Amino acid sequence: MILKDILARIEQRLRATGLSADAASKMADKPDAIRNMRRAVKAGRGGVNTGTVEALAGVLGTTAVWLLKAEGEETSADWRSEDVAHSIEKPRARTVRVKGYVGAGDAAHFYKVSDEAFEEVAAPDGATDQTVAVEIRGTSWGRFMNTWLVFYDDVRSPITEDLLGQPCVIGLADDRILIKVIKRDGNGGYRLVSNNPNEPDIDHAEIEWAAKVTSMRPR
Repeated sequence: MILKDILARIEQRLRATGLSADAASKMADKPDAIRNMRRAVKAGRGGVNTGTVEALAGVLGTTAVWLLKAEGEETSADWRSEDVAHSIEKPRARTVRVKGYVGAGDAAHFYKVSDEAFEEVAAPDGATDQTVAVEIRGTSWGRFMNTWLVFYDDVRSPITEDLLGQPCVIGLADDRILIKVIKRDGNGGYRLVSNNPNEPDIDHAEIEWAAKVTSMRPR
């Protein structure tokens, strides 16, 4: 058995199944097996583990005898191409949780949904394991932004200087949770400014926590 010939037959079956070397090796529970064979052939080394070949044969829809000696049928009698397609784990789209609904006006409150009712939506670019979303209810943040999703992750308590002048999801001492821009009020406190020029500022805001808005998007 010459490793170079065995590898050539493995490559032939990779093309037939549409699998990559990495995927086939992992599906056979032999990570890096084919890559290591390629390295060995390139280095002029021989020899192969028959257990590895047998495991690869099942994934590649052939038999160990065919891979090792080119004897018998190339395609296993009980193999179907769709079996391989179904066995490939498709990547699951990343999602984040919508924690509730939040208004953008000065009197708006946060409406948390129950743990069982948490909705999941597609994660935005750059999302982390801490990224969550809230849904805007109302038009205070902008005429066309009712039901938009607002994403944030890095919650600061107390707030930090880098949040000043930034759109943030903000928790106040009176339990309101708003979407505002944080500014200094000139007296050592904070003023919360809306995106809507017709919305009054909130002076002397007692901020419990805040998180910079990382992205927004319509439903």
